[in-house]
Amino acid sequence: MKTERRTMNLETMYFNDTGLFAGHRIRIELERSGEPEHDMVGSMILDPNACGLDLWGDRTVCTRMATLTHPARAVLMRTRDEKGHHRRHWALDVEGIPAVNFHLIEYGRVGYWYLVADGGERGTAVLPLLPADWFAPVG
Repeated sequence: MKTERRTMNLETMYFNDTGLFAGHRIRIELERSGEPEHDMVGSMILDPNACGLDLWGDRTVCTRMATLTHPARAVLMRTRDEKGHHRRHWALDVEGIPAVNFHLIEYGRVGYWYLVADGGERGTAVLPLLPADWFAPVG
């Protein structure tokens, strides 16, 4: 039986640079098609632009630097959710961002995702991911 093609296009809201990687917004674009179902490929796009924010947290005036695109691959892991929330753990390998371990966490029941960026001694950032079409395009 053929598996249907599935895409994921998620983005963070604007955040202060964590010092783990150069960015104030992240977009993750991944595609899964065919077998195996536990593998997705695509890219992570970092937006390094510093912006002013309005009352709603929407960007106002921003610098005009180019975005940075990094090839990425997500693999579904067999990690047990000890809290019983039925979350799924995807290891995210991102080329060109050294010394940071990325993980995508999926709450499949509600369609919610978040990104965990673990920089070891430099700290960890947890960034909620929302549908990218809710935001103005990156770049």
